[in-house]
Amino acid sequence: TWTGTNINVNVNGNVSLLNNVTFSQTQLFSVKTGGTFSANSFTATFTSGTIEILTGGTVVNSGLIRTQNTVTINPRTGSAFNANLNVNTGTTTASELSSPYNARLYGNVTVDVGATLSVNNSNVYTLMIFANVINNGTISGSGDIEFQSGAHNLQGSGIISAEVNLLSGAVVNLLSNHQLRNVIINAGATFDITNRLVKFTITNPIVQNGTFITAGSDIEYNGTLIQNVSYINIIYVGLKINNPSGAVLQGNIVISDTLAMLQGDLNLNGRIITFTPDGYLSETSENVVFGTSGHMITTRTLGAPTALNVAGFGAILTTSVSLGSTEIIRGHAIQSGLNGGTSIQRYYDITPATNTGLNATLIYNYDDTELNGNPEPSLKLFKSTNSGTTWQKMGGTVNVIANRITLSGLSSFSRWTADSSDVSALVTIAMEAFYNPSTNRLNSADTIRAYLRNSSPPYAVVDSAKEIVNFITLNVGFQFNTATSGTYFLQMKHRNSIETWSNAGISYTAGNTMLYDFTTGTNKAFGNNQIQVDASPVRFAIYSGDVNQDGTVDIADGGLVDNDASAFVTGYVPTDVNGDSITDIDDAVFVDNNGLNFIGKVTP
Repeated sequence: TWTGTNINVNVNGNVSLLNNVTFSQTQLFSVKTGGTFSANSFTATFTSGTIEILTGGTVVNSGLIRTQNTVTINPRTGSAFNANLNVNTGTTTASELSSPYNARLYGNVTVDVGATLSVNNSNVYTLMIFANVINNGTISGSGDIEFQSGAHNLQGSGIISAEVNLLSGAVVNLLSNHQLRNVIINAGATFDITNRLVKFTITNPIVQNGTFITAGSDIEYNGTLIQNVSYINIIYVGLKINNPSGAVLQGNIVISDTLAMLQGDLNLNGRIITFTPDGYLSETSENVVFGTSGHMITTRTLGAPTALNVAGFGAILTTSVSLGSTEIIRGHAIQSGLNGGTSIQRYYDITPATNTGLNATLIYNYDDTELNGNPEPSLKLFKSTNSGTTWQKMGGTVNVIANRITLSGLSSFSRWTADSSDVSALVTIAMEAFYNPSTNRLNSADTIRAYLRNSSPPYAVVDSAKEIVNFITLNVGFQFNTATSGTYFLQMKHRNSIETWSNAGISYTAGNTMLYDFTTGTNKAFGNNQIQVDASPVRFAIYSGDVNQDGTVDIADGGLVDNDASAFVTGYVPTDVNGDSITDIDDAVFVDNNGLNFIGKVTP
């Protein structure tokens, strides 16, 4: 090990190692103008200080320069750092520390796991790469990495958080999956990511003016702030959205493999995504493609499909005859004129070459985020043969767990959407323990029953219905089959909540939809018998904890919860007061608090 304050290779000096050597100078290892340093097939390890190569100085391409701990490499313009560089541990900053701030590395660069190669923390710095890069650690900095004219391999399991810039004449072959901040492909440059996964983090990650070879590849947007999906001169094979803030399409694109919605949404933003016959859409719950304008489209030849989810769009088709060339469009513009109502935020245009005598079944999939205030249990399918000008109610059976509506016996296809405009009552309601103020949602959807009662004693039940409260919108739609027009109290009963009545009689007109929102104030419940559960937005809920449904929250309810909690009971049980499928102390808290406050039903 060589130590000291400064180590200099002076003018006309020529230093070659005869074995592996460690340099631990406290300040400077300097190769002066005209000086030459060679590791001479050995390894020169630097553990501190600055390696400076002045104009006209040379580090020979023989052996290896290895850095550990905190080291700075300052190759001046006109110097030749030809050796291979291995950043082994710690952080090595490679930058020309004076104008024009263009550091040049002519040898191969390797960054080991846990190590960092920094371009420096200002955008004036540029690190010019003339050979190959193996990055298993991090290449960072506010400056950019420039691949110069010539062939380069980029590989490794690391992250490049500095800007990557491919200059004219550069041909960069990606030999492994990699995480990048962004890339600029200049005219005359080539970036070949064939069969690789490349991830990008910044808002506008790809500028493409050269050649971008994407065969068999996946491009993933995985930032944390909303990202714009680049489109100019880019052919997407596979595209992944993995950003909780989502992404926005900036132009029309084509998908020939899979568009995977892993996390966050993709806003169509008025653009069109065309899926080739091999293209497919993969969505997960609440991580979907959406947009008030724009659409997705695919055309493919279909035989007589059996439960075929064409292109993954969510329209599942079964027919008894061959459809031939079939175009399917999925859009998210709200459709109007459906029995006076408006649709959920999804529609399908299904246009097969053969479109008569199909004896078809359509399974219409949707996402909870698209309900547009429609009560999910009451959704029905509507059909339009003139692109949405007029509509015909077709019906169907809704499955609120699977988020789908099934309709059989169809002779033809056309435009399809869903709506619940013909329900008797649309009620907005929350259950205290189910409501989560951090998400402004219920922990889960759950069944609730509504009764219409006469507005005068003895308040006899006139009609009732049972449906499921949507956990996002807090809406639930009810169909009353026998009630005639009149004024009725609305009584709500939930499996472990306090029975709650409307504050007064409500006018109901048979054939129209009665609207009532319990969540806007305590005064919406008879006797002000509700509790505030959220400050933003301000929301109120019916009291939780009446596990045995005797009209009060008391020690009997607490005993039931405590017993089930001690037995580690899980699943859909009355003692699961907060709807998380586990009976535990979280449920007991609501029961105990409401018991201490003598909470019970208040009725006329």
